[in-house]
Amino acid sequence: MGTTAHETELSESIDVLIVAENRLLREALARLLQKDNGIRVLSAVDFGSETVRQIAQAKPHVLVLDPTGFDSSSPQVIVEAIREVPGLKVILIGMEADHVTFLRSVRAGIAGYLLKDASANEVVVADVIGLHPNQDDL
Repeated sequence: MGTTAHETELSESIDVLIVAENRLLREALARLLQKDNGIRVLSAVDFGSETVRQIAQAKPHVLVLDPTGFDSSSPQVIVEAIREVPGLKVILIGMEADHVTFLRSVRAGIAGYLLKDASANEVVVADVIGLHPNQDDL
C-alpha cells in the first residue's frame, strides 16, 4: 500500500492549525507550539463562517480547536473538516460547561480533549499523540 501525503509530511513536521475565538488563547497556543521543533503552526484563526474553508486550504495534520462561542451546530464543523482533510486529527480545548456539545463533538470524531488548565507539555504531547495514537510512551 502506498504512502499518503500526510505520512510523508509526518517525517518532517506536524502541521497544526489553531481555531479559537479568543485572540490571546490563539496567540499563546501558537507561540507554545512553535517552540517544539517537530510542530509547525500553519495559522491561528478565529472561529467563523469561513472556518471549514480555512481548514481545507491549510490541510493541517492536527486541528487544535477551542469550541468557546460555538453554537449548537459546531460539531458539524468537525465532521466537515474531517471530510475535507482526510486523516485530520482534532483536539478540543476545555469545554467543561457544555456536556451536550462535548458529547456531540466526540461522536463527530475528535481525537483528543484538553482541559484549559493543561500544562504546556500536555498541549504539545496531545498534538503528537493525536497524530500517533498508538505511541503511549511519548
